[in-house]
Amino acid sequence: MFPPEGEREALNARRDERFALELIAEIKVGFGAWQKARLGDLSETGFRIGWLPQGGQGSEVRLKIPGMEPLLAYVRWRDTTGMGCEFARPISVYVLDHIARHCAG
Repeated sequence: MFPPEGEREALNARRDERFALELIAEIKVGFGAWQKARLGDLSETGFRIGWLPQGGQGSEVRLKIPGMEPLLAYVRWRDTTGMGCEFARPISVYVLDHIARHCAG
């Protein structure tokens, strides 16, 4: 279910600067219901959230940050403490900066 350690490190490599957040967002896995989730960090290309009972590697998710339209992403890794997701299309650096300034942890 989980990628080998070396592959996991490559998947977890940070291409972009990530911002630690204290933000409760909503996430929807596939056709499931919207659920509250704590957004742990955010970058232009992805985010990390606390663990959810469903949504394995490759699953489609939608993320709703207050005041924004839902964003499409895919689960890239998952473990017992959370899951990392990659946006289908990177978010604007300006949007990221605005969120980071208002929700920094």
